[in-house]
Amino acid sequence: PRALGYIPVWEQEDFEIGIFAFPPGATIPLHDHPGMFVISHVLYGSLEVKSYDLDSQGEITRKETGVLKESDSSLLFENENNIHEFTAGKDGCAVLDIL
Repeated sequence: PRALGYIPVWEQEDFEIGIFAFPPGATIPLHDHPGMFVISHVLYGSLEVKSYDLDSQGEITRKETGVLKESDSSLLFENENNIHEFTAGKDGCAVLDIL
């Protein structure tokens, strides 16, 4: 199986832009970006996104599950949709991430 690829476009101390290249069915497991705002934009293919929030007691609650297609974007905020998992569709995908 092919590995998930990453191409850094721009990196500095508090800002990063990169492109993830997903083979078909590849997954970035559940993770978060504490204190960050993230835009993920699908350049081609499709991407299933599972996003979660933490409630005021620190419990994880399901927020949304959906499929992003070419030209769709996902927004992750410090306290909203921040815990998330990505899975590429059957044709793979490329995703531009701005963190």
